[in-house]
Amino acid sequence: MKLQLVGNIVALHHTVESFKNHQRIELLHKRSSERKILLLASLGCLAIYALILIFVFICSITTGIALLILVSAFLFLIICRIFSVKPFYALKSKEDIDKEVIESAGKTYGERFAILESFQSGFIFSAMITGAENKSKLHSVVTLNFKCANDSKGIKTHTIRSTAIKTSDNQCCGILYLNIETGNLTYYCQDELPVGMELEITNQFLPKG
Repeated sequence: MKLQLVGNIVALHHTVESFKNHQRIELLHKRSSERKILLLASLGCLAIYALILIFVFICSITTGIALLILVSAFLFLIICRIFSVKPFYALKSKEDIDKEVIESAGKTYGERFAILESFQSGFIFSAMITGAENKSKLHSVVTLNFKCANDSKGIKTHTIRSTAIKTSDNQCCGILYLNIETGNLTYYCQDELPVGMELEITNQFLPKG
């Protein structure tokens, strides 16, 4: 059976990139807010400590030193509490933010974007139906497994679990259409989608190299 990728690929790419940019801006803004809170908390502790030092000089030495010890212990506990909260002692780096953005996009769009990139580069080596579950007479859930090249010239597997919709259009006979934009599948109503069936991708560029 043939597999044909359809849908507005440019729109998907734009949607995913817009999502990633929006997530990145939110995370950077959050990191900036956390940095400001940390700075204000630190300055507040220093200001209190400075006031106590001034009080030591204007009061009796015994009382001042005792008060200084008590306040120092109190401030130490506050500082330990502040830095025990992860966002304050481990502000995310830009690399951490980029990683979180990619993971977030992956959770939102599944592996469609990775499949899209491999498809556009001609790096999909094989596609196979690895799961099929009937939901109704016209709908089923089909799992497709793609083997693609990765950056290290190895093979990486990407999986997409899609809603498959039957159509009575006989021009679709023998062709499974994967809408990469929506993630949905369409196929002819009399065709079967058995688990283990290998699919021939008809509209992919030849693999590079």
